[in-house]
Amino acid sequence: MGSVGASGESCYVCGGFKSVAQAHHVIPLNEQFDRGFETPNHDHERLCPTQHVVLHLWIDDDISDHEGRHRAGPTIGDLSDAELGGHVELAGRRGE
Repeated sequence: MGSVGASGESCYVCGGFKSVAQAHHVIPLNEQFDRGFETPNHDHERLCPTQHVVLHLWIDDDISDHEGRHRAGPTIGDLSDAELGGHVELAGRRGE
């Protein structure tokens, strides 16, 4: 797995795609307001677009996303043990 840091770092989950990795808020911004944060927490990890989508399909709480989670099932099943571990670790850091 990668590390926290500036742009240009590889994907935290798969270790690849340095040139297109995106910032993923450890505690998603849309949850922070609902959880009473007075100021945004911008702690983040870099994720490639594929791993970013897979993680959000898994963690998003919006009822409209339930269908998306079912679509993510086969994708999550295709992850290596290390990649799945990275997703589990990031999901756990949400602090709910």
